[in-house]
Amino acid sequence: YFASRPRLYSEELFTLDQKAVNKVNNKGETALIRAARFDNGWLVKKLLTAGAEVDRRDLDGKNALEYVAEYDYFDSTLLFLGRANPNLVNKQGRTAVMVAAANGNINTMRAYSFALQFASRAPAEAAKLRGSERKEMLALAARFRRIDLNVKDQNGMTALMLAAEGGHTEIVKTFVMLKANAKLTNAAGKTALDIARSKGHIEITNLLTARR
Repeated sequence: YFASRPRLYSEELFTLDQKAVNKVNNKGETALIRAARFDNGWLVKKLLTAGAEVDRRDLDGKNALEYVAEYDYFDSTLLFLGRANPNLVNKQGRTAVMVAAANGNINTMRAYSFALQFASRAPAEAAKLRGSERKEMLALAARFRRIDLNVKDQNGMTALMLAAEGGHTEIVKTFVMLKANAKLTNAAGKTALDIARSKGHIEITNLLTARR
């Protein structure tokens, strides 16, 4: 019940029973998944501290990261990217970033962009820090660095291809900036450029042509 609310009115309202944290409802949802779906960041953090299984899936094969990516939550996506396995796939063989790309979710892609840029800058920035702060920054960067933008689904489609197919120009621009592999082909032997051209997405076609 509490996890299905976007926020709580008092942090002292209840304490979590660690033995119950990973219990599921009749849909296979844990409290963490419910809290993620309702963008309840405070409760997500509390559940994770209490031992919630971050990569646990429901009966639809979805985990918390996929839900926040699907619902286009920036803060929650970034939070889970620092905790969850970003490359787990659902029943269609798609990762959370692939779901977001297919839907054209701008906020989710901003979170992925922030995470990957943070990871690339972290070594230089961490050198300015000392002790636990430096260690924490490098550890977070290492977790962000696990993100693979080039995973293929059951049809050989990558996140970039899905964004190109859907005509999501800003998403494609983000993938180009993040250096996603535009040369990969799907099961039909088509690249993201081929797909964009076949769908008549002129701006994306020009964008990917310039990338070649």
